[in-house]
Amino acid sequence: QGRLSALDQDVQTVQMRIQRLGAVMNAEKGKNDLLTSFTQGIKRLQIGTCSPTSSEFLINGINFQGLSFEYARKDLFLAFDRGRSFDDTWQDADPVSHDLRTLQQSLFFADASDLNPRKLTSVKAGFGTSQGTHFHVGYLTGSREDVPMGITVPDGTSSTLHNQVVELDLGYAVLKNNLLHLVYARSVVRSSSDIGDEGQATDAGDGLFNFGENNDQAVKLGWSSTSERTGTHAEVEVRSIAPFFQSFGMGYIQNG
Repeated sequence: QGRLSALDQDVQTVQMRIQRLGAVMNAEKGKNDLLTSFTQGIKRLQIGTCSPTSSEFLINGINFQGLSFEYARKDLFLAFDRGRSFDDTWQDADPVSHDLRTLQQSLFFADASDLNPRKLTSVKAGFGTSQGTHFHVGYLTGSREDVPMGITVPDGTSSTLHNQVVELDLGYAVLKNNLLHLVYARSVVRSSSDIGDEGQATDAGDGLFNFGENNDQAVKLGWSSTSERTGTHAEVEVRSIAPFFQSFGMGYIQNG
């Protein structure tokens, strides 16, 4: 009887150890599954030279030095961009302006520190993937010195331009492989002299949410369709850019 009791205790001890080992293995598997699930959602991770395209009117059409991250998993979407851009193509509204800026750079032998970089930070989040029904909201803040190229001014005497852009991105899958896309954005650009000591604008009537004025907004309406038989993808879009809309995170844009 004593031997059977001792054997039974040994069996129970082994069973408890097996259960503990199984619990540890399940915990490790859960951690690995969570890490795998997260990494599968990373659509873009760039460090150094970045060229994101996750937004229409925040950061689009330029390169910058910094960090760019985009995550999309199931119904969750998140994009974050931060860095400095030396790309001034947004100012090249015509070939003459472009040639003039190129000549200025060559005459002044400008290096990166002389090119008046724009400091950009952008975040965009929402629900749904960009290729399907979605609702995303984005915000950009940027700044640069309001000094012409080749002009050197004493520290603290130049004026800094501050740019803010808010973007609303909506997509609706109307039919199979068909998407109706609407993007609406508003912008504001202020000089540091227009901002009070507490960081508040001295002119409250010229803000992002002053919907009485429509000269600082941009709208894009598009329709995309993919043929299930041939895989052909077609897009039709139209944009309306108000005269005073400006985003430091964009290349040169125009109506069309």
